[in-house]
Amino acid sequence: MPFLEYHRLEQSNIGTVRALRGYAESTDIWEILHQIRDAADRLGISKRTITKAILASGPCPDLWRVYYSATFDAQSDEAFSRDEYLGIRLPTGMTRRRLGESFDKWIRTANHAYNQFIETRQLDKLQSIPGRIGELYRHRAKQHLQEADETKLQRARMNVSPNVRIFPELPIPELIPDGIFLGGSRGAVFESKLSFPGYVEFTHEMAVYALFFERAEGKDIDFSIVVYTDYPDGRNLFQVPAPILDSAVGAVTKNLERFLNLLAYSEAAHAESPRESVVARIKRKIGRRYSSWKEFLVRPGGLPEHSKRQPCSICKFQPRCYREGG
Repeated sequence: MPFLEYHRLEQSNIGTVRALRGYAESTDIWEILHQIRDAADRLGISKRTITKAILASGPCPDLWRVYYSATFDAQSDEAFSRDEYLGIRLPTGMTRRRLGESFDKWIRTANHAYNQFIETRQLDKLQSIPGRIGELYRHRAKQHLQEADETKLQRARMNVSPNVRIFPELPIPELIPDGIFLGGSRGAVFESKLSFPGYVEFTHEMAVYALFFERAEGKDIDFSIVVYTDYPDGRNLFQVPAPILDSAVGAVTKNLERFLNLLAYSEAAHAESPRESVVARIKRKIGRRYSSWKEFLVRPGGLPEHSKRQPCSICKFQPRCYREGG
């Protein structure tokens, strides 16, 4: 499905004009990452992993949301009792999370098969794709053959589950989108989701991928293409392309700035803590080392003012934040 969509985007005049590109040295994100690395050196942080959730954190009137993005996993799960989904048989004991993992695997397998179809132009390469996914991939492949010549077809190959390593001093292990298209004049990020990704962080996640792959490839990454299902019904697949905008890139930069501010806040909180033991105070003065960001970071006190709580209603950390905020 996404292959034909990428081909059509390439042939269209639709474009994005972004001032903030990952390969541009003027983009602030790289300087902020250097500052975070320097802080990790100074603070003696052993495990320096920066999660994608920090970069893609949603709006918050202060630093609480980026704090929980760095220290807490808010993912939940629920039972799923159906015995099939998208026409594919399911094992017993399925949950939503396991179904999501299975769906990602189905789409990943289908994308590998479609790459083989592109190489050979033989539709039988897609016969093994099961259920509704197979039906749609085969239908789109026939359309693709009608609309693209050999050269344009080859440009639509997908790099499936690619990894990018840009800043090894601060590992970001989740920089692996479900796929990326780089064969045309501009690139696109591909993601598969069990349900429509209507949450605000999703556009930030796509901007993170675009920034880092632009840095690695030196090519504009202008779009995301998302395939999703009608969960929990499991009868249909949908796809939607969307431009990657400066506003989303700016949000990623702001999130890193907030994380840098959180480091400064936490460092001050450790220095001023009246409950700090004499031994801990001595260790800090001679250069205490922390095993991780989670061990070092301190939650800012309080809660947002009532007039500034608009983002709270869509924040996945709200129950924990409000409970710990008193």
